[in-house]
Amino acid sequence: MELFSGDKTINLLDLANHSDLFSYTSNVPAMAYSKIRLFVSNIELVRNDADGNVIETITPKLPGNGKIDLNPQGDLLVTSGQTLSLEMDMDADKSIHITTLGNGGYIFRPVIFIKRLVNALDGKVIRLAGEITNLDLQTQMFRLCRTSIAQQALVSTGDNDPVSMSVDDTNDSKWCPLVHVTDTTVLYGPDGEPLTLGDLEEGTQATVFGRINLNIGNDEKPALDALTVLVGPAGTFTKYEGSVASSVDESTNRFELELATGQGIDTGNPVPVQLQSGTIILSRNGNVLDPSIIETGQTIKVIGSLNLSDAEPDFINAAMVFVDVDGANIKLSGTISAITSTLDGFTLNSDSVGDRCVTLTSNTDIFLISDAGSSLTSEQIGAADLLEGQRADVYGQYNLEGCLAADNILAGAL
Repeated sequence: MELFSGDKTINLLDLANHSDLFSYTSNVPAMAYSKIRLFVSNIELVRNDADGNVIETITPKLPGNGKIDLNPQGDLLVTSGQTLSLEMDMDADKSIHITTLGNGGYIFRPVIFIKRLVNALDGKVIRLAGEITNLDLQTQMFRLCRTSIAQQALVSTGDNDPVSMSVDDTNDSKWCPLVHVTDTTVLYGPDGEPLTLGDLEEGTQATVFGRINLNIGNDEKPALDALTVLVGPAGTFTKYEGSVASSVDESTNRFELELATGQGIDTGNPVPVQLQSGTIILSRNGNVLDPSIIETGQTIKVIGSLNLSDAEPDFINAAMVFVDVDGANIKLSGTISAITSTLDGFTLNSDSVGDRCVTLTSNTDIFLISDAGSSLTSEQIGAADLLEGQRADVYGQYNLEGCLAADNILAGAL
């Protein structure tokens, strides 16, 4: 069963905190499916200078001739008359490997997590850009048609941050998802100031951040409950990345952001960020957070508009803030040994720190990665499928006992 035909260019870094609607079809036969197959034609690693200009582009080697088979743990059941929503999350950090074999270089071995979304709160927030049509103030709904212009990333980091899609008919309702503006949806105009639903006009470009709602819509097409609607053409709202230089001042609802290099902005000083009454703060996994979570030293991303002023310091009017509250995982590579009889851990004979105990939980994701030459296979397995002598990459955090509590394990075939 073919779900998508054509070419689509995706910026993985741009999707670190939210998802994009990749494909949708209503012609899937009802049955159990055990495999998802992807084809990757090319991948580029781009390095920018402090001004955001490209200074180096690297093309890693593609395994399996670009054919990737994903075997989730358990079948994906499509039931007649119901919608199956799947979230595919490719981890860029785990997918790019540096090798010293031969002439050395980079290898792309994609690590993709597949999650079945049971309800709207399960997955990451989805971002869609397009043109507002069929605006209905009474039902508080409109359609967002993904025209060729609107397909360019509205939340932009520069000229080299495209999100494009091949669509034969941009006016087909298949690519005009229904958007529901709820009582808690916040709308922002091009200046970053709040709007009302009545301020929207058909034909206007906008980006919507929201969650899939399976209970609205009557044409078997995607529908979103909007968290935020950003009104304006491409480039109106920008993504700013950096570390928090000062926590939120409760009297002004402002904090300071030390901008990372490579964004084309160099003020020499931290930039104030203004939280508005409707600014939404989210974790990487899409959980809504309180402003008090923003603390000095945290790495965050702010989506908003830069307010230039002669009377006061320039500041960013924030529409959304993404906070990485989980922090970076530790990675250890080595050989599995001494698997416990209860399957809750093993010893990793690591390449860097010697023997290290590893603990497993029911939430640990384990993948068996094998490259047959003609295709790369990623199969989700259980702890009982691990074997002593297997090479593995283990990602996690150290616990109080000094063991690495594993979040993800990538095991190689023996």
